Amino acid sequence: MFDWESAIGENRIAQNLYWTRQLNLWVGCDKCSPGCLNCWAPREVPRFHADMRGIVKRGPDNLLTWTGEIQFNNHAWHILSERAKQWQAKRKLKPVVWFVCVRSDFFHDAINTEDIDRALGMIGACTGDMFLILTKRPQNIAEKMFASTERNPCRELGGGDYLPNVLLGVTIENQEKADERVVALRTSGWMGRVWLSIEPMLEEIQLRYRHWTLTSCHNNRNFDFVVVGGESGSHARPMNPDWARRIRDDCKAASVPFFMKQMSGKQPIPDDLNIREWPEVNNA
Repeated sequence: MFDWESAIGENRIAQNLYWTRQLNLWVGCDKCSPGCLNCWAPREVPRFHADMRGIVKRGPDNLLTWTGEIQFNNHAWHILSERAKQWQAKRKLKPVVWFVCVRSDFFHDAINTEDIDRALGMIGACTGDMFLILTKRPQNIAEKMFASTERNPCRELGGGDYLPNVLLGVTIENQEKADERVVALRTSGWMGRVWLSIEPMLEEIQLRYRHWTLTSCHNNRNFDFVVVGGESGSHARPMNPDWARRIRDDCKAASVPFFMKQMSGKQPIPDDLNIREWPEVNNA
């Protein structure tokens, strides 16, 4: 069974740094929904990607925002390539949890099928690591993961259509996006593990009584994991803790792990919501 806390690291957990091992294979994005309004990611580009020019600009509020340009991060590709080689050479490695393309979208319109194939090929080779992938563009999954191409007329992932070390999820912020993106995910053709990131949570969201539910995403399997969080930063929009309590209760009813990441702004997490559960995953 995969040991999440060991793979993340005790020191990182003690500092509440659960998502800091990032694998930003490409950097850059554009805003596509209400949850993107106060996106924090462009503000990190000068610090972590100072060599990348043209992917951020100053907005009307003088804050950094995306230009829509995407650039590849050769350093991240090198890390992934070396990690894959080490796992395939049967090196004794400590498993790691990677958060993929945090400062972009893995299925952004600008990313082509060959890039997706290359990334997933190396990810699949890292058999002992776990990879969390999120998208706000699940409508692109079917084409970018499974559609045939001139170079690859019969595209197949490392495990057929299933990568055991990948959790593929969608970000949702309101009921409209929940209904839209979960349906797109469940009809994408992806048959592996799935998760939900409800961040930033902007309104009450119902998970249990829709035409989709936590236990009927696709191929009759549950969602593996639900993460809830409010918006961060000085312009954070408020999140009512009762909204998170409803998600917690929906997860409990469906036996789906619930992870409360943060409240909005600098508000503390209420004691009854301070729950951090991990999915049970055997990635062998």
